Formats: sequence, C-alpha cells, structure tokens
Amino acid sequence: MRKLIIIYTTFFCINLISCKSENFDGTKSDKKNVLFIMTDDLNCDLGSYNHNLVISPNIDNLASNGSLFSNAHVQWPQCGQSRASFMTGMYSDQTKHTKLNVDIRTTIPDVVTLGQRFRQRGYKSVRIGKIYHYDNPGSIGTSSADDIHTWDYTINPYGRDKEEEYKIEKLLSINNKKIFNMFGKFSLVEIFLFLKECKLFIGNDSGLMHLAALAGVRTIGLFGPSSVEKYRPWGRKTLYISG
Repeated sequence: MRKLIIIYTTFFCINLISCKSENFDGTKSDKKNVLFIMTDDLNCDLGSYNHNLVISPNIDNLASNGSLFSNAHVQWPQCGQSRASFMTGMYSDQTKHTKLNVDIRTTIPDVVTLGQRFRQRGYKSVRIGKIYHYDNPGSIGTSSADDIHTWDYTINPYGRDKEEEYKIEKLLSINNKKIFNMFGKFSLVEIFLFLKECKLFIGNDSGLMHLAALAGVRTIGLFGPSSVEKYRPWGRKTLYISG
C-alpha cells in the first residue's frame, strides 16, 4: 500500500523516517512513499541557504538531493492562514482565513486538500503533529482544528510545551489587569490597531514585531542566530538586540 506521511516539527533537528516500499500482503510495490515536513517560523536560516552561523547538515543534504526554492513566500504572516493555503493551494483571500482558530471547512467546505487528493489516488494519508492550526500550547496533543477528510490516521504527540503549560497560566494570573492574552482572538488589522495604542513593543523576530514597527511604536527586536540585516525591524523608532 502506498503511503503519504506528513510530519510537523518545531525543532531544528529533524528525525527522518524511512518506510519500506511493501504492500500489507508482503509483496513489493514500485510506488514511492511521500514524506512532507512542515515547519513554522524557520525563515531561510539554514546552511542550504548559505547562512553563516546555522549548521544543518541533514537538511542541507536533503536540499542537495532535491529542489531548493530561493524565491518562495508564505501567503500570510501567521502560521494558521499559511498552513491553510499550503494544504489547499489557495490564496488567503480565497480560503477566507484571516484569523487563527478557523476550521477550514467553515469557509471552504467543499475544498479538496493535499492529503485528501492523495487519499483519492489510493494513498494512506497520515499526520504526525501539527499541520492545520491549533493553539500553542493549549491544543498540543490534540487534533484541535484538524480536517478529518485529509487523513486516514493521526498521531498527536506532545512534550515540554504542554507539560509546562501551567507556567503560562500562572504568569497570566499574577496581574490580570495588565497582562492580556490575545493569542488567536483577533485579526491582523485588529492587532495592528491595538499595537498603535502601545508605548513600547519588545519581542522576537516575528510578524508582530514588524507590525509594531509599522504602527510607529517604539520597537525592540530580539534576535538569536538569524540574519539581523534581513529581518530586523525598520523605522526611526526601532532597534534590535542580537545574541
């Protein structure tokens, strides 16, 4: 039986999984398995993209044996909307996904997704971890806003993010008058308007950082090994700290 295995990982190091090309009756199959790896917030900070600090031999080797795209772009500056576009081949104005926590079938009920198409062609479609959007860390270890039509089997692992979720709740309870948890509750336009009312934004390299800079808010961007010159916030009221 042919298999489509789709894996999401938030870690930089990826474990590659090999699958024997055999049918369940033990006979050999000449059909190839398909392994799809989806990652969040990686940018192009990899050795295969000539980054001068990141050491990524496994991914570099994978890139050298395949096709490396040097001018590909996400469809929306948030993960859920981009994932919906990737899995459907549609722009965000077509999927109508402009917020997080939107079930794909509520806006495009008759769409045929990538995994669904493989199923129609006789593959077994398997998801391990996050492909469609879910809250982090609240929905880790669950199927959350998944699409049941995309998969034959699903596996929902969880780790430290979920096990230490209580620390977030503890932080939010310290002073609930000054701490606002807006995750997944507002559109980008609403977040932009909220940011315009702020006096200072401090955060990592992210869409929110660039929105704050665009809103004219004093913005401090925090960077690790990523390319500061490429991803730093721009504007008269911005600066960055690089570790």
